[in-house]
Amino acid sequence: MITQSELKEFLSYDEKTGLFFRIKSVHNTRLYSECGSTFKHPGVNTLFYKRTQVKGKNYLMHRLAWLYVYGYFPNEIDHINGDGTDNRISNLRSVTRSENMKNKRLYTKNTSGVTGVRWDTDRSKWKAQITTKGKCKTLGRYADIFEAYCARFSALNKADFHYNHGRSA
Repeated sequence: MITQSELKEFLSYDEKTGLFFRIKSVHNTRLYSECGSTFKHPGVNTLFYKRTQVKGKNYLMHRLAWLYVYGYFPNEIDHINGDGTDNRISNLRSVTRSENMKNKRLYTKNTSGVTGVRWDTDRSKWKAQITTKGKCKTLGRYADIFEAYCARFSALNKADFHYNHGRSA
């Protein structure tokens, strides 16, 4: 594992833009060039992250940003705005897994346009549900999608979900 001082030997980080630049040339890399490459998160078609190599090891750049500023690697980092390539320190927060799951984007296969709301074909109504602490709770079935949305939104606020939860890409 790389330390903060080792990281600062090789890279410079701009907290306002979230970009890293090489300050030590290794293996013919251009000095002061922006570093990092974007890759698709496995299993999530719309989620991308940036990574780079330091001292022969690949690192996710949001984790390096955190290390650069705070001096340690947290267990989990959330991109507040949901953009995995936006590594501005103001867009990153150290969270638990549970907190991170409360700031998820809308799944690409979602057909209602609202996280936690789906059409119940058996009852011909909109079903609202929420999962917290590993348990799925049905909030009700509604003739109108807006009523289902309101039930879901109210439950999100009570369960302390992040205001960005369920946003589209």
